[in-house]
Amino acid sequence: MLARSGIRRTSSEWVRSITIPSACKSRSQSGSRIAPLSSSNRRAAYSSLASGSSPVEIAKRLSLLRHIAQQKLPSEGQTPSHRIACFVRSVRKHRNVTFLAISDGSLLSGEQQTLQAVLRGSLKEQYDNHLASGIALELVVEAAKSKGQGQDVELLVKEMQVTGETDAATYPIRLEPVSKGNSKSQEQQNINEAHTIERLRRNAHLRSRDLRHSAILRTRDVMEGGVTDYFRSQDFVRVVTPVLTASDCEGGGEVFRVEAATNWPSKVQPKDGKQHSFWSDSQAYLTVSAQLHLEAITMGLGRAYTLSPAFRAEGSATNRHLAEFWMLEGEQITSQDASVAMGEVTDVVEGVVRNAILAVIERKELLHQLSSDKQAFEEIAQYATGKRWQRITYTDAIEQLSWQESPSHNSPPKWGDSLSSEQERWLARNGPIFVTNYPSADKPFYMLVNDDQKTVACFDLLVPRMGELVGGSLRETRLNTIQERIKTISQQDQEGISDKLAWYTDDLRKYGCNPHGGFGLGVERLLAWITDTDSVRDVITFPRVKGPLHF
Repeated sequence: MLARSGIRRTSSEWVRSITIPSACKSRSQSGSRIAPLSSSNRRAAYSSLASGSSPVEIAKRLSLLRHIAQQKLPSEGQTPSHRIACFVRSVRKHRNVTFLAISDGSLLSGEQQTLQAVLRGSLKEQYDNHLASGIALELVVEAAKSKGQGQDVELLVKEMQVTGETDAATYPIRLEPVSKGNSKSQEQQNINEAHTIERLRRNAHLRSRDLRHSAILRTRDVMEGGVTDYFRSQDFVRVVTPVLTASDCEGGGEVFRVEAATNWPSKVQPKDGKQHSFWSDSQAYLTVSAQLHLEAITMGLGRAYTLSPAFRAEGSATNRHLAEFWMLEGEQITSQDASVAMGEVTDVVEGVVRNAILAVIERKELLHQLSSDKQAFEEIAQYATGKRWQRITYTDAIEQLSWQESPSHNSPPKWGDSLSSEQERWLARNGPIFVTNYPSADKPFYMLVNDDQKTVACFDLLVPRMGELVGGSLRETRLNTIQERIKTISQQDQEGISDKLAWYTDDLRKYGCNPHGGFGLGVERLLAWITDTDSVRDVITFPRVKGPLHF
C-alpha cells in the first residue's frame, strides 16, 4: 500500500492513474497497462514530443532523421528542419559547395555509414576554413533527395555552430570510411591494417570513433542481449557477486591484492603506534571468478548466472588474455548421475553461445561494418543453426592427436599432458567441440572427482580459430573428498586458504548441498570469435594487460 496526501491506494491503482501518451498505447489495450512499444509507436511517440514547443524539430540521432526523410520524401518532397549534433568524418571542398560526411554513431544500415551534409553560400564562406575531420558541429538541416550515388538522402545545412574544434594536422586516427575499391596489394593492406590497430591501441580514448570498433561495441551489446534472453528462457536468475574477495578461487595465485591508501606507511604515526588495516589485518583480493559465491546463491535459486569483471595477474602476452576482463558465469542444480549432469550443463553452454551468435547475425548492418568478408560470418552462422556440437573425452582427444600428424610438429601428446592452444584449435577445426573428463592433476579442488579417481568431471568448449572459449565442471559435493583435495593447496599456502574457504568447503556441504555444476565464459573471447577479431585487446576499448596503465 502507498500513502500520499492522506490518500491510500493499491499499487494497481497507482498504475491505472498514470497518463500514457496515445502514441504509446498498445492497440489491444485500453490504456490501463503500459505495453511494450513497437518501433513505429516509439517513433510516433518521439515525434509527438519533438514537435511540441520547439520551432525546429529535434532529431537527436541521424538514424532517426534518415528514417523520417525516407518516409516523407517520396510523398512530400521535403522535410521540416531538424537540429542535430554530429562530428565530421571527412570534408570535400569545391568552388561553390562543400560536402561533409557526418556521423553521430547511430548509422548502421548497409554501406552508408555517414550522411552527406551540403554547405553552400554564406555558411560555406564563413566556416570553410574551420572544417576538418573530427570537428564537432550542431546543425539545423533539411533533408532532401540526394543527387549522388550510393545514398538516397542528403542534408541541406541551414544553420551551423562549431561545438568542438579539432586539430586536423595532429588528429591521430583515421575517421574516413575505407574505400572498398582500393587497388593496393593484399600485403600492403595487411601492413596498413596492422599500423591502424597499433595506432588505435595507443589512442584508446579516441578508439570508439573508429567505424569497426564502434561496430564491435554495438555487437557486444547485441550479443549480451541474446545471452540474457536465453538465460531468461531457461529460468536462470541474474545475480550480483562481489568483486572484492577474501581468497583466490582458482588457487593459482594469479591475484591482485587490494589495500586501502590508509594502510600505506605514513610519516605521522597513530597515537597507539600501530598501523591499522582497513580489512582488520586480513587480506582482500580482486576476484578471479564469481564461481564460489555463485554456487552458494544457486543453492537457494536453483539456477543463477552473473556477468561481472574478473582480474588475473597473468603475464601472458597472448591474443587471448587480459588482466581485466568480463566473465559470464552460470550455475545450476543438476541430476545426481554425473554423465546426465554433464549433458545438462554443456547443453546450457551450447544454448548460450548459439543464442549469442544468432542475436548478432540477425543484425546484418553490424556484420557489414565488422568485415566485408562474408565467409567468416557464414561459418559462424552454421555453428549456431547446425547439428548438436560434438562431445569427446580428454582420452579420446589424446588418441586423435596421437594418430594424426601433430599440429605443432612436435612429439604426440601423452595422457596427462595439457593441451596446447594449437592442439585445441586442431581439435575444433571442423566446428565447436566439448572435451570432457580431464586428468585430475593440476585441476582446481572444487571439481567433482570421477569414479576412476584419475579424472574430474570437467569440460572445455573449443571453437575454431580460437581454441578454448568456455571452461566448466560438475562441483564436488562430498565433504571428505573436497577437504582432502584442498589440503594439497593448503600445504603450500602461507595464508591458510583452507580456513578462508571453510564457508564454501564445509558449510555449503554440511547444510544440504544439491548436485550442481557450472561454467565460466570469457566475454571478450566470445566477442573476438564472433567478430573475427584476432586479439581480445581489440574488442575492448581500454584493455588492461601487464605493463604501465596509460588511461
